[in-house]
Amino acid sequence: MGFAFFFFINEKKKFILACLGWALLFFVAPMAISSPEYVVQQYFGWYDSLVAKNAQNLAEAFNTTNTSLLGIPRKISGNTEYSDLWLLIPGALLFLSPFRRTDQFQYTGFRYAMLASVAMFHLLFSTGTESYGYIAAMTGFAVWYTTAPFKRGRWATWLLIYAFIFTSLCTSDVFFPRFIWKQFIEPYALKALPTTIMWFVLIWEMNTRDYRISAT
Repeated sequence: MGFAFFFFINEKKKFILACLGWALLFFVAPMAISSPEYVVQQYFGWYDSLVAKNAQNLAEAFNTTNTSLLGIPRKISGNTEYSDLWLLIPGALLFLSPFRRTDQFQYTGFRYAMLASVAMFHLLFSTGTESYGYIAAMTGFAVWYTTAPFKRGRWATWLLIYAFIFTSLCTSDVFFPRFIWKQFIEPYALKALPTTIMWFVLIWEMNTRDYRISAT
């Protein structure tokens, strides 16, 4: 996700070299207190664990993970057999679609919008997303609402309130009876719905609105 900001960087060669240098350093450094074989083995083990966890998330429709856009249709339908590529590929294309607007790269508002998109996207399209991870999405909500160079209408304020209530307060016994969370929101990954709506709105704005007012 960090590489989503690659096109906003002025000195791209230095950025690439820095990434390679730090990656090499963090790969080699643990070998000072272990061994090269052990470090390489850990990376293979890490990969195997991720594959196994992903398979578990997909096989169990009503687990507490996969609280994401990917999880909503899987949990509502109870179908664990289809491939998530039917959602991942369109999602990735939508995420990448604003990058065609190269004339907007120079504007701070557009860059903040990309930051908000990243904060939501990595949760919506991960089978390992859990309820508490949505603190990142809420940060994206705030960035989306406050950094736009154009004036937001009343609908945007209501969308922000809706997203805040059903993302942050849906687990609170003060605002929602516990049976609503346990019987409806958690089993069907509905906590991801406000972020999904917000992200689609953001992608539409990034593809259609002019961010030049915040040029630097």
